Amino acid sequence: MNSTEQIYKEAWERLKNGKPKLVNKDMPINKLNTVALEAGKEKGSLRKKNLPGLCEEILAYEIKETLLQKANRQKEEYKTIAERKDKLWKDGLTKELMLSKRIIELEMEIKRIKQKYPGIVFELDDLT
Repeated sequence: MNSTEQIYKEAWERLKNGKPKLVNKDMPINKLNTVALEAGKEKGSLRKKNLPGLCEEILAYEIKETLLQKANRQKEEYKTIAERKDKLWKDGLTKELMLSKRIIELEMEIKRIKQKYPGIVFELDDLT
């Protein structure tokens, strides 16, 4: 095992143990770029053709979600759902107000026409 491979493996172990030195703990640890950055290398420096075994292990690693992470994820999902429902409610309210305004305008127009032509009885079919 050469020194570069050893550096990457040590970085990978630190990430798996949740004790990174160079990257943020919130970064996804099953990404090749995260391991490269933790190893002090540039993004894209860890490639499948150079270290296929390690790369496969990294990409196949399943992240176990902690209770706090799960709660935060659910909180964000609920927040998104609440925002979507709030938008739908506001859109519905806006439509209702616009339709109410249009009804008032049409009633005023009918009243004006009736005043202009007294004695004529209008049916709804006549107005269309």
